[in-house]
Amino acid sequence: MIADRSRQHNRTLSSSEYYRGLKILPIAAVYGGNAAGKSNLFDALRFVQKFVALGRQDYADIPVEPFAWADGPDLPSRFSIRILVPQVGENEFCPARTFQKELIYRLDFAVNRRQVCEESLSWYDSQRKRHLLYTRNQEGDIFFSPEFKAKIGSEQIKLLQVFARGTGPRRLFLTNTAGQQLEIFRHVYDWFRNSLQTADNGIQSPRSAALMSDSEYCARFGRILHSLGTGVENIQLEPVPEGMITAEIQNQIADFMSHAPDNAMGQMVVNSGLDVAKQIFVLIKQDDNLSIQRIQTYRNGEPFGFERESSGTRRLIEILPIFLDLWMHTDCTWALDEMEREFHTDMTREMLDGFLESCNQRSRTQALINTHDLMLMDQALFRKDEIYVAERSVDGCSHLISLKEYEGIRNDLDLRRSYLDGRFGGRPSIDIAAFEQAIHIGE
Repeated sequence: MIADRSRQHNRTLSSSEYYRGLKILPIAAVYGGNAAGKSNLFDALRFVQKFVALGRQDYADIPVEPFAWADGPDLPSRFSIRILVPQVGENEFCPARTFQKELIYRLDFAVNRRQVCEESLSWYDSQRKRHLLYTRNQEGDIFFSPEFKAKIGSEQIKLLQVFARGTGPRRLFLTNTAGQQLEIFRHVYDWFRNSLQTADNGIQSPRSAALMSDSEYCARFGRILHSLGTGVENIQLEPVPEGMITAEIQNQIADFMSHAPDNAMGQMVVNSGLDVAKQIFVLIKQDDNLSIQRIQTYRNGEPFGFERESSGTRRLIEILPIFLDLWMHTDCTWALDEMEREFHTDMTREMLDGFLESCNQRSRTQALINTHDLMLMDQALFRKDEIYVAERSVDGCSHLISLKEYEGIRNDLDLRRSYLDGRFGGRPSIDIAAFEQAIHIGE
């Protein structure tokens, strides 16, 4: 999400003191036809976040599926991600010659279902030159670069080598060091644990649950919902009535209790057949005891019932804590798959515009969205380099192309018309003649 040299919406770009000239985009919107690969990008980010943050037990397969048209089932899936990471304090490890407030790191790894096949961690200096910290081969051997060894000293290297030998085949070395309470790469690990956020069904972000359990924020949510024309005046948490917790929900609760640390919060989204939240439960684990509450909406001062709200309002309540993170500029990167589902275009645009209007050079908040809403493909809202098109080639591979790659796109060009005319690709490959023939089976 690196910006080009365009001055379009320049005030929304963030910058870094150490990396002169670096401009970072606050948002990226991914378009494309069905089955173009958009959701795979978000699935990949979700996998990376969970695999780095939580790791994998050595007896459990790594939940990665190889490319369908690959040469074999054991072909590794490769991941590479560059992140701008804050350095918390001058006492923590900093690979640069002098302490810097933030540095760019790059994590690369390859996995199949049985093992981590490769892994490496690097950082970039002010000239964007890459410096290796460590690398890992298919046999599980981990090697530290001479530059890194000289920086931290022989005693620290000996300790790291001990933990390297103890890293299981289905766990990243980065994850293992954090699990063993080693602080040396903790700031990189914490970015995946706390800053990269992905929205999916089931147990949601603890951040969302924490906001929902705060009466002040609930009151603020109510004002936002009312201003967006939903008719909801307020939302509150209330005890879950007996009989509402089904066997399926009990299984999810049991999973939460077994994996969540003490004093943890979770948000459980219970869906209807339309894949829209029917209920939202907030779970609080404390001293191995569990508290369960549900969200209740109010109209005209009386309880109305979350389940009686429209699917769009329920979806909005589900996603509001995420947008509050964006509006408040909590330092995080949110990946939102089909965020506009069930929303009117005006509502989606207002929420995105509220985020973008408050972005500046000090912001470290980002949103990556997957959308079909062409009304958002507007240069009054997005820069050209913030709009991507996903397209699947004949060999089954998906490619992401930014609109900045196309020549001659003026700032006043109607992007929607150009997209519908096929200039950028990314449209469904519909065989109209075959479709018309197929739907007339009985004639």
